[in-house]
This record gives sequence, C-alpha cells and structure tokens, in this order.
Amino acid sequence: MKYFSMLGILLLHTSHLKIQAISMDDVPFFKYSCQTIAQSLPSTVFKYHLGFEYATMSIDTESVGSNWSNWSTEYNITAINDTLTKKVFYQKYGSLGTNIGLQTNSLMPGGVTINCRFNLTSGNAKHIHDAGMMFSINATVDVPLEINKTNAGRWYGYIGLMLSRLSDGSPAIQKWADYNRNHYFCNMSDMSNNKMPQLFPIVDMFQTDSDVSSRQDALQAMNRMGINSPTGNFLPVNWKGRRTGNYPVLGGPGEFRKKGPEGGVVPCYDANSSCTLHDYCTVNATDADIVNDTDIKNYAKFWIPTPLSKQGDMAVVAMADEPGWKAPLQIPVQTSSVIRKRWQTYLQRQQLTPSDLGASTWDEVLPIGRGDAGAGNLSGNCLLSNISCIIGDSLPKKRLFYWSVRFAHWDSATYMAKWSQALQNAAGDPTLRLYVNWNNFDGRMYVPGNGLQTPTNVNVGGMSYDWFEWARVKGGTILWTEDWMGDAATHRWSYYASRLRSAAALAEFNQEFSGYIVGRSSGLQEGGLLQRPLTLVGSGAKVLRYYNLGPEYMFPANCYSDVANATRLIHEIGKANDMIARAEPVLWPARRDSSQVAILFHRSSEMWDEWSTDFVHDMCMCCCTSSMVAKYIDYSVEVYGLYLALATDSNIPVDFLDEDALEDSNTLAKYKVVIIAEPNIPTSGMSMLVQWMKKGGILLSVSGAGVADRYNEPSDILQTALGITESTRQRYVFRQDHTLPSAANGTVNLPEVTTPQPFSARGPLSNLTIPAGSSATMLGKFVNGDLAITQNVVGNGKGIKFSWMPGISYWFSQTLNTEGNKPRNETLRSILASIVLDIGKVEVPVSTSMSRVETPLLITPDRKAAVVTLLNFQAGLPLPSIPTLQLNVSLPFQPASVASIEHGNVEFTSKEIGGKFITSLTLPLQYADFIIFKAQEVLAKYK
Repeated sequence: MKYFSMLGILLLHTSHLKIQAISMDDVPFFKYSCQTIAQSLPSTVFKYHLGFEYATMSIDTESVGSNWSNWSTEYNITAINDTLTKKVFYQKYGSLGTNIGLQTNSLMPGGVTINCRFNLTSGNAKHIHDAGMMFSINATVDVPLEINKTNAGRWYGYIGLMLSRLSDGSPAIQKWADYNRNHYFCNMSDMSNNKMPQLFPIVDMFQTDSDVSSRQDALQAMNRMGINSPTGNFLPVNWKGRRTGNYPVLGGPGEFRKKGPEGGVVPCYDANSSCTLHDYCTVNATDADIVNDTDIKNYAKFWIPTPLSKQGDMAVVAMADEPGWKAPLQIPVQTSSVIRKRWQTYLQRQQLTPSDLGASTWDEVLPIGRGDAGAGNLSGNCLLSNISCIIGDSLPKKRLFYWSVRFAHWDSATYMAKWSQALQNAAGDPTLRLYVNWNNFDGRMYVPGNGLQTPTNVNVGGMSYDWFEWARVKGGTILWTEDWMGDAATHRWSYYASRLRSAAALAEFNQEFSGYIVGRSSGLQEGGLLQRPLTLVGSGAKVLRYYNLGPEYMFPANCYSDVANATRLIHEIGKANDMIARAEPVLWPARRDSSQVAILFHRSSEMWDEWSTDFVHDMCMCCCTSSMVAKYIDYSVEVYGLYLALATDSNIPVDFLDEDALEDSNTLAKYKVVIIAEPNIPTSGMSMLVQWMKKGGILLSVSGAGVADRYNEPSDILQTALGITESTRQRYVFRQDHTLPSAANGTVNLPEVTTPQPFSARGPLSNLTIPAGSSATMLGKFVNGDLAITQNVVGNGKGIKFSWMPGISYWFSQTLNTEGNKPRNETLRSILASIVLDIGKVEVPVSTSMSRVETPLLITPDRKAAVVTLLNFQAGLPLPSIPTLQLNVSLPFQPASVASIEHGNVEFTSKEIGGKFITSLTLPLQYADFIIFKAQEVLAKYK
C-alpha cells in the first residue's frame, strides 16, 4: 500500500478583493509542476498525483531529487463536472476540491518543502485570456518520521490551495493557510482575553492541510475560542493536551467491520444489510459467523494498540453515528446455538414459558414482526417464510412480537456494552468516554413502518436505541444526541438533557451525557448559540462538543464557518466557554438533585402504534430535526408539551422515568408528582403507581394514558383508582406543528384561584364519566358540561385525570407569524403549574419573577456551594432582555457570597425557613448567566 500526500486545490475567491460570482464554467484550466526539497535525498523519486475524491480522472507527474517535475497534462474541469458529488458546495461558495498527492518509497528524515507552479491554459473558452498566466506557492510540512512507521515509514502530508476570480475576471491563487487567516481567523483578535476551561473537556473540529502555518493558526483559533480538546488534522505531533477519537464499531450506516484472525480489518457483512449493531446479521448466520469476544478484543487493540499515558488523555470517543436498523429482524436463532441460547434465556428472564408465546417447546419460539402478530388490515397473514402463525390477533402472538422487538434492542445494546468495555481496557482508562450519537430525538426503540417512506410489507418497522435501556446496560459510557435545530428551539436542550440525565441516574453505572451542539443550525437569534452549551452544562453535562467550526470547504453542510453570522457564532461560543471557565470551580463538581416531578417516558406503547395500518409511512424514527411535533404520535408530543409548559416555561424541574423505574418503590418515593401520557404501561407498573398514590403521591394522567398493558390488552387498573371510566380513542400522528384547531373550550377551578380559569383543548379527547359510587369529583368542565378534569383521593394521595391533552394544547396555543421563540397561552401554562405546585405540593429550588426563565440549580457534593444557570427563553426576536429579574433560591447552606459571571458580586438577603436558606437577589438578564453561591467555609476552596 502506498501513502499519498494530498496537495488540495480549491477554486474560491480571495477575501481581500471584490469577489466575482463564479460558476463551474469559470474554473480555469491549467497544467502544474512541483518539486520537493528534502534533506540528503538527491536521487529520490517523487510522484505527484492530481485527482478527485469523487471522480476517476487523475493527472500525474514526477520529479527526481530537488528537480522540478515535468509539466502535467491539462487539468480540464469539464471532464469531471458531472461526476462531482460535492458540486453543491462549489455552486454555493465558488469552490471546488481536488488534491495533488506526493508519493515516495524512501524513508524521510523529517520535514520537507513543497513548491508548485501553475500554468493557466487556454482550454477554457470563456476565459481564454487566462493562457500563460503563472502562479506559484511553497509551504513547509513538518511531519516527523515516527508517526509514519506503517508501510515502510513513507512520508505523507498535503498543502491546500485556493484559486479565485476577481471582479475583473482575472484569476488569483493563495494557500489554504492564507485564505483561512483572512477569511476565518482575522476576526478573533478581540477574543484573546477569553479564559479556557481547565476541567470541562471542550471539543470542536477544524480541518487543515499539512502546512505548518495552517496548523499553528488553527490551534491559536481554537485557543481563543476556549476549545481545550481540539479535533482535526492540525494538532502538532507533540501535542500534550486532550485528544478526541473515533473508534468505529460501525463505519457508514450498516457497515460493520470485524477484526479477523489474520490481523486484517475486513467487512463482516453487507454494507446495505438491514441488521446492524449486532454480532449477527443474516438469518442464517452460524456460530462461526458471529463476532465473538476475541474478535472484539482484537479489534479494540487494533484501534488502541497501546494504553493511554494517563486517564483523561482522550476527552471523548465516538463509536458510531446515527444508528438504526430495520425490522423484521433477521435473528439467527435457528442456525446459531449462541444466539438461540441468548434468545431463550432472555425470554425466560421475563418469566415467560413457550405456551405464553403460542408454542410447545422453546425451539418453536421464533422472532416475528408486527404483521405476524395481527397488525394491519391483513391481520394474521404470515409474511416470514420460517414462521408458523396462528391466524388472528392473538395474545400469545402479541407477546412474541413485543419481546422480539425488546430482545433485538437489548441484544444490540449489550453487544455495544462489550465494545465499550473492550475499548476502555485497550486504552487502560476505565473513565474513557465512549458514545454512540443518537438522532432518534424521541428516544424510541421502535417505529412501525419505514419511517417516512411507504413500506411494502406489514412487518416492516424501524429500530434505534431506547435511551433509558441503553443506559441501564451501559451500551456506552456517555449518553449522546445532537441538536440540528433553529434558535427558537434552543430550549430543546433542556428537554434532551433532562431525559439523558434521568436515564443516567436510573442506571446502576456512573455515566455522563452530552451531545453535538450544531453551530450551522444557529444564527437567526442573537444569543441562541450561547444558550445551548450553557443549557447543557446547567443541566449537569460535563463535556461539550461543538459541531464543527470548519472549514466548510473541507466538510460541506456540516460546519458553521461559512454560515450567515458566522463571526457572531464564533464569538458566542468563545463567550460561553469563557463563562464556563469562570464558573468552573463550582460548576465542575456540582450536581443536580432529583426533582419532585417526573414524567413517565414511553416504551411499550411504541409497538402498538398505527396497529390497524398495513403500510405505515408517517412516523419519524430519525433525523426529524426541525420539530418534536410533526411526524410524531400524540402521547410523545404530549410529553414534550408538558415539559415545555412545566420546566422551561414555569421553571418547575422535571425528571423522567422509564417503565422499569415503576417497579422500584424507592425510585417512585422520590417524587411528589408523576405524569403519565403513554397508552400502554406494564400491569405491574400500573399497580405500583396505585400503591405509590396511596402513600401520598399525586398522579396526573391525560387522555388515553394507561388504558392498556404492555401487550395492548385493555386494563382498568388506573381507571378504577382514578374513579372514572374513559372511552377508547385512536392515536393521532401529527403531520405538522403549526396549527391545530380547538376541540373544546372549558374552565377549571384551581385550589388557590378564586375564579374559574378558561382553557382551550386541542388534539385528541376522551369521554370521561364518574360511575356511581365513585369518590371522584370534577375539577374542570367543558362548556357543554362534559368532564374535562377530575380528581380522586387515593389513600393519602390523589389522581388527576384530563380528558384532553394539555401538553399538546399548550404547544398549539403558540402565536403564529412571529419570529424567534413563540408566545404561548399564559393561562394554560399557569393552570398546569398550579395543579403541580398547589395540588402536588411541589417545592421548586428556584422561583423567579417572570415565566419562561429556566434556572437549573447544581450543588457541590459537600453541599456548601451552588450554581444557578439563568436561561432567558422569552418570546420574540430579538430575544427581549429582562432589566430586573427577581430570584428566590432555596439553598442547603447559608451563603456568604453571591456572584454573577456577567455582573460580578450581587447584593442578596438570606433567611432560614424549614432548614433551607431562602436567598433573594435581583439582577438583569440578557441571554444567560451563572450565579455562584458559596458558604463562608468554602470561599477559598472554590476560589
């Protein structure tokens, strides 16, 4: 194998002259010649290769020693025009990428100097006057030999170039180093006083060529932005700081790679397979085909051949990106004894028997899809050739389908846990952060159908990772997602972070959480990008990864270097990191306490969505970045709307529970209020909720919640406890997220409010009745007199039942035709907040004088210092600043000092009430801030 140095050429404008918009037919034609100057290598042959990543055309030449190569043949853009898949970047920015590679079989003692000259030709009929024009460049590349010991130590590197047309049509050329300096880095001089975090790993990426000056400039830019864990190809060989890594268990989607016994890395399965992230793929895989523990160990050592020098050297490591696979699952339970034993053991752990699953023996129990279990109008038609089905929508078949999906998910997550452990072992670092980036923003493990494409098989479904079960089996060591959302949706990081944090807290393992902060999706709202990292760290995240500085010409459609307001975004990132650095002494060790309110997150309901539909094609599994409403089902949208109303807009902290947590009375005992929206809840979980209510808990249930068990069999456990009967209704998938007409209007009588409060219900409705003998009472009614909200005493607790979906109603109460954060109905928000606070007796750690200001509180382990993050989510564009914000913070200590990162020391008063110190202060708020509280005895410790 031969290594190539790439001399990248990009056809682009220069930033210091007026730019002419150029198109593909403006690209100059040219010939090139190069020389390489190296120490003590007078007769070495250097070969140069000009080619394109996405085209087969190449133009070659070569030189001997320090002599110039012969002129190449003409570079003709028309010969490759139609084959360039990155043409879109050229058309948008006026650039086109290519490379000149340097190849030699000789050992190189160190750095070299590369000189190239370009002779423009007359081949371009539109710019025939180019003929005879000459340009030249030179660059030093310093790549020590020791990093290139593979393949006989051949040296490689590359130098990038920019070729431009000016307003008079004349061409010009410059190196990437000069272009980057003038185009990206020239506006960073005012960031030199920013502080860099020392404890929080802060990651971003910038790709450069091998020019020494390019790498130095990129590193200086990262320093000014506060990036202490840079990633990219610009780091010096002797770099001593944190690094990031990519040890791909997967390459591209579906491409699994296995370390073979011969020591090579070979594709294990077809890259287009429907089954990924498992140790098997085809339904006929044998024990010899599956990936075993030795394969995993060897592959981990392939990526990490020697342990890291110390813990923490590697900041964070990506294992896979945007995972997902299709169902029905081709699980080789018939051909692999290993998989068969795992499958049967898993079912036995669920306390199941073969007869529960419609079979006589375990060997007759085979995984099935939704159609085989009775879904769709073709109920009972068996679509897998190796399945013997019972016609009809039978309970045994539904059980089997349910656990087929659950096994496929659990099996994949535990398999990834093996990879995580192997990589940590190879690194010699048990704290190594390893993640798989999820873009199933709803956190679903299963969606019926083929996403937004029409399937041709009733059995078809899509799968990805349930964030909670992944955390429980420790599939990775840090939970991870990405944002790709506009600034008006910045509040979503609070929603994501609460789910990630809750999943980590419910697991037995010590795990962290974070995600990609996508700069290129920001820019519309000033302060929008600043709020994203501060929302994450304010929620408890301990690592940040910005995605990606750039440059755009190296990674089109994934960078923020060339978006509108790029300079402002760079400065907002720098400011956010500076604020984190200044708050770091307290912010780093501080953790968030459990909330008093929890929402049950869905799992079992996913398998039964759109059950009567043959070919489902309207539900989102992945990549729906623009909305958490459109293409999602009603109970999922309800959870999002409720979180928005309570947490981000009413400043009531909210945790999330999974169905497993319902089985743990100690976990339930932490919460005063639990909210349920999903239709299917395991029977044991519903019974535990009833027992929890009897002990004093307040259950809030919305339309359609808890009406069936995990197998979609009707259940009246919760209806009996709530003292009501509820009509059945169909589930609703939203096609858009803008408007939804009112379904009914009504009023609610709140404990602390003297007059009935009006509301407008949008979305699905149920019909509630209070049967004879029930103690339930009406809390709210519709204008026609129908029950809208009921309450019932259950032992020492209560059950609140909505016949509508207040979270959906709150979301769709937004005012349209407004920019930035949308205004939403304040009365409905206050109704929900009042029910939680007044009926639920919930105490918030921080209260504010205004709604739509979220203030997560983190407290240090010694309970002697704390930090409150202030997040301004007011409606409007530009984001309205708050001249005077009043705060009351409940602390476990008497504060001796209170300081704002933005405004310095803050005057305050503090009063002890019930063992808590209620600390009051007033200050202005623009976008975000950190407020630091310290007890007298730790003033020096957290200095």
